[in-house]
Amino acid sequence: MAGESPGGKKAGSVRTIGDLDVGAILPTLQRFYGGSWSEWLDLPEPVFAAYVEMLSVLKAQESLQRAAEVRLGGGPKSKRDEPWHKSTQRRWERVANTLADKSSGKSGASYRMNMAAAGIPVIRVPRKKKEQADGG
Repeated sequence: MAGESPGGKKAGSVRTIGDLDVGAILPTLQRFYGGSWSEWLDLPEPVFAAYVEMLSVLKAQESLQRAAEVRLGGGPKSKRDEPWHKSTQRRWERVANTLADKSSGKSGASYRMNMAAAGIPVIRVPRKKKEQADGG
């Protein structure tokens, strides 16, 4: 119901789900997912809880990404580190250039291959025929 928090209490009252202070977690939810506070408060409790549960995963992913950026930026500390540095930099460059490749007219296969190398699957969906898209 609009105006109620995920905890079921009226907006403006103390909002909790179990031990979770909803008012304290809203800024973090907005940082990761966007949206306004009212949109968050209108979510059903199970959906709200699922977003909250994923925060630790997202924070861990960001931490690993930052660690990789620092490691790459610091250069290899030994000969043993060089392959990781070279392959990581090449992979990131391929991903960074995929949009440029796409807009410059390079093949879609190249785009899909680069995205797949970054762990992002690309699924081709056939275009609808004109009469199907127009509803006739």
